[in-house]
Amino acid sequence: MWNVQKMRISGLASGMDTDMMVQNLMRAERIPLDRLYQQKQLIEWRRDAYRDITNTLRVFKEEYMDVLKSDTNMLSPNYFKKFTSTVTDELGKESNAVEVSGSAGAIEEELKVQVGQLAQANIWVGSSDGDKKITKEDLGKTLGELDGFKEFFAEGADPFQFTINKAQFKDFTKDTTLKELMAKVNGDEKANVTMRFNEITNIMEIIGKKTGADNTIRFSEGEPNSNALTTALGLTERQVAQDAKVIINETVTGISSNQFTRNGITYKLNHTTGTETVTETVTVSLRQDVDTAVDNIKTVTVSLRQDVDTAVDNIKTVVEEYNKIVDLLNTKVSEKYNKNFPPLTQEQREAMDTKDIEKWEEKAKTGLLTRDSLLQGILQDMRRSLSDPVDGVAPIAYLRQIGIDTSRDYKNGSGKLVITDERKLREALVNDPDGIVRIFTKTSDKSYSRSMPKEGRQERYNEQGLMHRLSDIINDNISTFLDANGNPGKLITKAGLENTRFVDQHQLNDDMKRLSRRMDDLERNLIRKENAYYSRFAAMEKALAQMQNQASSLLAQLGMGN
Repeated sequence: MWNVQKMRISGLASGMDTDMMVQNLMRAERIPLDRLYQQKQLIEWRRDAYRDITNTLRVFKEEYMDVLKSDTNMLSPNYFKKFTSTVTDELGKESNAVEVSGSAGAIEEELKVQVGQLAQANIWVGSSDGDKKITKEDLGKTLGELDGFKEFFAEGADPFQFTINKAQFKDFTKDTTLKELMAKVNGDEKANVTMRFNEITNIMEIIGKKTGADNTIRFSEGEPNSNALTTALGLTERQVAQDAKVIINETVTGISSNQFTRNGITYKLNHTTGTETVTETVTVSLRQDVDTAVDNIKTVTVSLRQDVDTAVDNIKTVVEEYNKIVDLLNTKVSEKYNKNFPPLTQEQREAMDTKDIEKWEEKAKTGLLTRDSLLQGILQDMRRSLSDPVDGVAPIAYLRQIGIDTSRDYKNGSGKLVITDERKLREALVNDPDGIVRIFTKTSDKSYSRSMPKEGRQERYNEQGLMHRLSDIINDNISTFLDANGNPGKLITKAGLENTRFVDQHQLNDDMKRLSRRMDDLERNLIRKENAYYSRFAAMEKALAQMQNQASSLLAQLGMGN
């Protein structure tokens, strides 16, 4: 390194501060190196700025385009078509026998629901007394220590084995603990049961994981339904597996689960509406939260109606979150770069305090992405995606048809969405809710791929709803999956991303590596130059010392010395 400190003793003959003179000479020599350092620092800051945008897009996608987050998934039709639900009995009182929710596939309709029987799982329980009763302390004991299992470990007997729902369990020895046996049963997906010690009843239980008459636990192929495990534990059937029995608008339905969906309406059965027979009828009502329908919400009329208020709020969220991204990109591509605040050199940083450095760098980092072509391309794609019509969704093919338009306010950032007429939006949600769903969430038959031919991508783009178009644009830029050419998304290719394999694999890192190599070469040259300067001053000091010695000798010969 050119700035490595060395122990030097100089100026003895001349009296000059040669160290300071060399430092001043080297300060001029270091100017090219300082410029390269500043260039590298600018690239690092640009990298970080790109990554901030990438992370903003990632957070948006994870929050609003995740199929696991049903309440906020903007790609789902259910986000734009909402329902409220009420359940009342024949007396008009609220009932919790049935919970109801409507998805985008539902329509406003009237229903009568009667629940005669709940679906239930098969349950077998162990002996409650006698030698085969299991206590909590027995769970840690070996099978050979438990009375119910001892007969299976007679001298010469095979290892203990059994089947549950055709899942085979074998090779249990007398040294196997009951807890270990239970763990193997519970970990087997084919068995599909839960084996546990009920700490309330103090009895062993084996419970089917699925409800419904077709999910009876089978311990053997035929009858009796028993095997070595049922014998050892004294298992008997406590609860049979059965289907739920429901009547919806006088149509009898038998179903294996207490939660099911019919015609876009999800029913959750909590308890029966009668005793042995279906005698109590409950009213299921999904109602729209619009001002004109407030009085109807409390009616006992059985109906399903849209929740327009929630749908409007969700669309407002779309507008707000989209505008945040547009505002960020607009700011980055339009802010001016101040050339009066270049990155500080190491020498400059050492001469400043921390606060001054922070203020300087805040100004130095402004405008690093001004007029950036990559960001301008993303902005253009986003604006176009929400302004172009969607094929096959008539009569609603443009946002402006439902009271939403694009701002042309260049002072505050063009391209933002504006709800210009909320009443128009509400009317569209009431009169054509499926049209709203289609313009936002319609999907194309063509699967997404960054390697698609241009014609295929355009066809997919034309067919896609607005949210799916936006999702494709985000994926084009932040995807960490490689395309056919071996490249990730555009922003990742440009600046990489932390905590991924692309943290150092990106274009800006290649630029920084080239600068680092040039800086290394310059540093080596600076070391040579510094050494050369010191060598010259050393030679001068040596010559001066010799001259002084000669002068002293001459003066001594002339009798003029002291």
